[in-house]
Amino acid sequence: DLSSLTRFYPGPPFGIGGIRKLLGVHGRALVGGIVKPKIGLSPQQVAMVCKEMADGGVDFIKDDEILADQPWCPLGERVKAVAKALKGYKVLYAPCITGDGRDITRKARLARNEGATALHLNLWCGLGAFAAVRKAVNLPLFFQKSGDKCWTSGPYSIDYSVICYLAQLAGCDMGHIGMYGGYLAEQVGVLKTRIEKFSPALPSFSCGMDPSTASRIIQLFGTDVMLTSGGYIHSHTEGPAAGVRAMREATHAVCSSR
Repeated sequence: DLSSLTRFYPGPPFGIGGIRKLLGVHGRALVGGIVKPKIGLSPQQVAMVCKEMADGGVDFIKDDEILADQPWCPLGERVKAVAKALKGYKVLYAPCITGDGRDITRKARLARNEGATALHLNLWCGLGAFAAVRKAVNLPLFFQKSGDKCWTSGPYSIDYSVICYLAQLAGCDMGHIGMYGGYLAEQVGVLKTRIEKFSPALPSFSCGMDPSTASRIIQLFGTDVMLTSGGYIHSHTEGPAAGVRAMREATHAVCSSR
């Protein structure tokens, strides 16, 4: 009985409604951007990329899941540079704080103190890490599922729908779905399902996102989703800001027609 577990776990304090309130975005799908290239950028270069996406009107920015606290781009310096670059923009920035043990809560506090407005952890950390961060820092928490096949395949696997429920119990406000198709419709439903007192989490689609795919997802799943792009935005011939604007235009068109 999952409902009985709500006594022991914090749940998502923001969820769909809270994220929308923070951003002042209502009546449309949210547009997310991923910092690219994945690794190799300096803190100042990451900040520049984030500002370019913000100039285009992105709602949410996250580091790639393999960027954490490398020597060439230390977490504290990166977050401080990005926070400065995004000053005055209505956008959430979630640095990746994936790590081990108590180091995760240290990173969470460091990121918050340097100006992060959200946090991003990968499933590799274990679901207990999400709950620990949720108790330590009151920021929107993004759940990244990369590498989940190690959990969801094989004779002793865990169905991803169960992982979605557990991620919500642990306090995740946004959940990585991947790209739409097949069983993913069920996962979207799980993330949007209210578990007693908890706010529904915001499903985030990515992995090949572009304007045409974004329109199709909204038609299938409604406007309470986030459409997150990396490759399309950064490969746009006119630059990342133009890539974000193209995503915004596509989502606005289909949301307005619903």
